[in-house]
Amino acid sequence: MLIPIDVLWFDDELKLVHIERNLTPDSYPDTYTSSQPARFVLEMNAYFVDSLQVEMGSRLIVPPELLPRDIRENLV
Repeated sequence: MLIPIDVLWFDDELKLVHIERNLTPDSYPDTYTSSQPARFVLEMNAYFVDSLQVEMGSRLIVPPELLPRDIRENLV
């Protein structure tokens, strides 16, 4: 990566289950994983989480037609 990023992991219910903030290019080759089972990962510019006050348990909103069928069928 060339810029600092925030990494967000989401589960099958599209709930935020893990966050890594402000990962810098200097962290290479470190690896990061979710402490909870996750299906989706979103990488955003650093400070995205703090500037938008994103919290654990927040839900990712995605147009249903873009989701895999098994997720789409189980959305509440």
